[in-house]
Amino acid sequence: MPVYLYPFLNTMSNEKSYECLRITSLGVIGSLAKVEDPEVIEYLLSTQIFPSCLRCMQVSTFIIYRILQSEKGFKYCFILAERYLSVSQCLGKLVENLSEDDAENMTCLIRNIIGCYLRLSENERTRPQLSSYVPWKLLDRKYANIVRSDPKALANLRQLVFNLRTSKSCTNPLFRRATD
Repeated sequence: MPVYLYPFLNTMSNEKSYECLRITSLGVIGSLAKVEDPEVIEYLLSTQIFPSCLRCMQVSTFIIYRILQSEKGFKYCFILAERYLSVSQCLGKLVENLSEDDAENMTCLIRNIIGCYLRLSENERTRPQLSSYVPWKLLDRKYANIVRSDPKALANLRQLVFNLRTSKSCTNPLFRRATD
């Protein structure tokens, strides 16, 4: 069934009717991703959902997060350097474009962004590069205050900061300054 929904994800139209279809389709796919079954993630990866989700990242961050949580999804992300860079850059753009208008969904979105970055930081080989892709804005106290009511998200943010700080060559001075 999700294969029938993919054309709605890939449409470039910004009309309200298409946007509603895209969000509804992502809701259905997101429900599948919630299931703690490795076969579901494997199926989603085999249908090329990953690139489709990157195109509409604001509403598909949860799906990317769930995919990255599985070992197969994690490996899938790092098979190609371009794929890893795409995920990192999409997350970065998403953080840079966060606005107060999204206040209703902000906590959930930030929680999923932090979760994605945390999972990406678990790859020790690419961790030094990741520190240059994580926008300093995410590490700002403002966002820590937003997730303060969610102990798991706050712990994930702290772990992300720790992972990036302990990176052998954390060369991003903005990162160091923002987290001090």
